[in-house]
Amino acid sequence: MNQVFNSAHMTKTLMLTIWIVAGTVILQKLGIHDKWPAFLALIFFFEAKFDLSKLKNIFAAGIVGIAMGMLIPATLGALAPVVGGENAFYIYVAGVVLVTIGMGLSLTLHSATSHSRT
Repeated sequence: MNQVFNSAHMTKTLMLTIWIVAGTVILQKLGIHDKWPAFLALIFFFEAKFDLSKLKNIFAAGIVGIAMGMLIPATLGALAPVVGGENAFYIYVAGVVLVTIGMGLSLTLHSATSHSRT
């Protein structure tokens, strides 16, 4: 076999395919019909150079992203009467960015602290 189609590559491809199909089925069963954000995991897996150790973080981030997306109607519904629809959207975006960056920094700092102790 050549470099492109070696057994490790085929195994990773099969695993990712199964994950994406299973994820699509689960999202469909949960009534989540906008599944395109889940396919971002594929793009990030390519970016991670098919590093299987990064799959857990990629899929966890995807789940959080889908959850944040599902919160949009409730958040905008609660904020829009108070601050207006457009401002409610901007507040939501700011909140998502603050939480995402804050969690990312927190996890990075925690990881750096735990590595420095070893």
